[in-house]
This record gives sequence, C-alpha cells and structure tokens, in this order.
Amino acid sequence: LPVLVITGPNAGGKSVAMKTVGLVTLMAAMGLPVPAAPGTRIPLPTALFVDLGDQQSIADDLSTFTSHLTNVAAM
Repeated sequence: LPVLVITGPNAGGKSVAMKTVGLVTLMAAMGLPVPAAPGTRIPLPTALFVDLGDQQSIADDLSTFTSHLTNVAAM
C-alpha cells in the first residue's frame, strides 16, 4: 500500500504540496500529461476522498485541524 507522509513546520508549504500531489495524480488518472520526469511512475488510486477547505468556528470552538479531523472521520 503506497503511503505519502508530508510533515514540517507551520507555513512550510505542506498544503501546497498535498494539493499538487492530488492534482497530478488526478491528471495522470485521466490520461493528461503531468509535469514529471520521464519514467516517473504515479500509482493510480482506486478511490479518492477530498477534504477541501474547512468549517472553523470560534463560536463552536472548532479549529481548522478539528474541522479536518471531523471531515476525515466522516469519510
């Protein structure tokens, strides 16, 4: 099972990296050319789940992280 782990400090570009990987993977799955070196292998997903944006709320004490965890748990 291929796994990608992206970690780093705040403002380190993790969100941009994850969105780029997702977009390139979808492009490859649809047969579109991707910006990758010749010979690059991109595993194609059998299912795709996306959590885009968040529903953070100060009134409900819901942080961005908690909002994403709630969405991932629902998936």
